[in-house]
Amino acid sequence: NVADTFPGALTCSTTCSGTGGATCTPGPFGGSVNDAVSIPAGQSVTYTSSCSVSPSATGTLTNTATVTAPPAFTDPNLANNSSTDVDVVISVPVVSGTKTVSGSFAEFGTVAYTVTLANSGTAQGDNPGDEFSDTLPASLTLVSAIASTGTAGTAGNTVDWNGSIPTLASVTITINATINAGTAGQIIANQGTISFDANGDGTNETNVLTDDPGVPGFSDPTVFQTDSGPLGFHTVSPCRVLDTRDAIGPLGGPALSTGSSRSFTIVGACGIPITAKAVSVSIAVTAPTVAGNLRMLPGGTPVPLVSAINYAAGQTRANNAVLFLNPFGQIEVLCEQASGTVHFILDVNGYFQ
Repeated sequence: NVADTFPGALTCSTTCSGTGGATCTPGPFGGSVNDAVSIPAGQSVTYTSSCSVSPSATGTLTNTATVTAPPAFTDPNLANNSSTDVDVVISVPVVSGTKTVSGSFAEFGTVAYTVTLANSGTAQGDNPGDEFSDTLPASLTLVSAIASTGTAGTAGNTVDWNGSIPTLASVTITINATINAGTAGQIIANQGTISFDANGDGTNETNVLTDDPGVPGFSDPTVFQTDSGPLGFHTVSPCRVLDTRDAIGPLGGPALSTGSSRSFTIVGACGIPITAKAVSVSIAVTAPTVAGNLRMLPGGTPVPLVSAINYAAGQTRANNAVLFLNPFGQIEVLCEQASGTVHFILDVNGYFQ
């Protein structure tokens, strides 16, 4: 039997392999090791455990592996049946960053990105190279960058920042830019790169991307859509664009499911031209298995905080809305409910361009 109880500060995944007919549990499996093995004379088994260390770990980590022969066998040397490894926990920086945007989202408008770098580990030094770098997309022109501490520099459309971040401290970098001509209706996405020393050797070897805190998940780009300016409204005969009760297809089934989103291409259907920027619609839901709501947005943009329609379990409901389209003529529909599915129907009665 092979036994190895890992320290509580470790989260481990283990695999095992044998030579010459030796057998063990191949894995991968989690938790500590407690495994019966069979090893022919002169052969061996090898366990490999990959473990992540808790950020709160301090001091030393002591780990002992032990082997035990079954009672029917005589082990002539009991002194070599265990082995212990002791490692010192090195405290290191753990830097993450968020990025938000505000301003006038129109051609020639001014926008401001706010980047916050937060260190949840030990002090991050001002090491060789940049601790932060951000190249703005070509649809923007960089104007300036300032930082609460450290040094922010600019070159062309790129911002860099150099400086130290003490333990449990943060730094704020403000990036100002203007929106270039010819960008009306465009979706502009951007992320910065954070570099820090995750192994304590004085070199920034680890890179992570900034995250938009308004979007679920991690490492999301910061996105906005430029205003299209005044739009004219054009009516069309009421027409059904999509119905998830229909056969599976781009404008049909399956039903929307919990926590998922689907993108639908609206232009080209029901007389909606490719030049349309938004559509006037009637939206409906039917046969929801539980209560929930749908959120609608131009595909690729941040999820709105408000829903387009709410419903109870088993309820059929309808609502009117004006939905902006992304540059590909698409809308995205996000299903927010605890479980199950709901059917979604969309009729169009006009468009803006």
